[in-house]
Amino acid sequence: MKIAMLPDIHEHFPFIQDGVDMVVFNGDFCCTPSAEEKWVAREADIWKYLYGPYMQEIRSRGIKVVGCPGNHDFYPQSSKSAFQHVASYFDTFVTRGYRNILGHSWYFFCYNKLSEYSYYRTEFDTRKMLGSFATRPLDFVVTHTPAYDILSMVPDWGSMPIRHFVERIRPKHCHMFGHCHSDFGYTRRDGVTHVNASYSMAENHPRYEYMVYDTESRTFELVRTHHTR
Repeated sequence: MKIAMLPDIHEHFPFIQDGVDMVVFNGDFCCTPSAEEKWVAREADIWKYLYGPYMQEIRSRGIKVVGCPGNHDFYPQSSKSAFQHVASYFDTFVTRGYRNILGHSWYFFCYNKLSEYSYYRTEFDTRKMLGSFATRPLDFVVTHTPAYDILSMVPDWGSMPIRHFVERIRPKHCHMFGHCHSDFGYTRRDGVTHVNASYSMAENHPRYEYMVYDTESRTFELVRTHHTR
């Protein structure tokens, strides 16, 4: 199975190559700066008129589309109906929880420790939420926020509870995340492969590349692409 990883697309719409079985969008679809009504309304329109057709085109080619929100995604958190609206464009869209997708076990966790942004949880809350999850075998862990001090742009940054969680669970394939746009790449640390697959370095300097992971060979491929709109 080939998995395209696309966190942090921030209102870009990269074309997904044929031959991919699944795309993981792990947060920061939008550029919403706050939970103000005008910004949330703008984000709702982006989902309806841009992301809806974009996801439909990908799924029409038989590609599974899964995802979780990020700290800039306020609209899905604004109400239950808003979350359901966004989720309708995906095969799987969750804030946190276990899923079996195409024969692989996944755990999604979208929360961050940035109090000024969406899906905020303290480090204590994050530790408690992750600690309540059973230590069942996992193939993939998907978060928006990086693990502490791993491909997180600056030293001593990222989430310590997420790092402890992935080191305890030790996903068979990898822990994938985004959020920090400058440390794109992957590394192996303490028996876990961590992947920072953040798509864009900045709004005005996009990197037209994304990463594809092959579960059979356990290798990564960098794919150059273009935008559909």
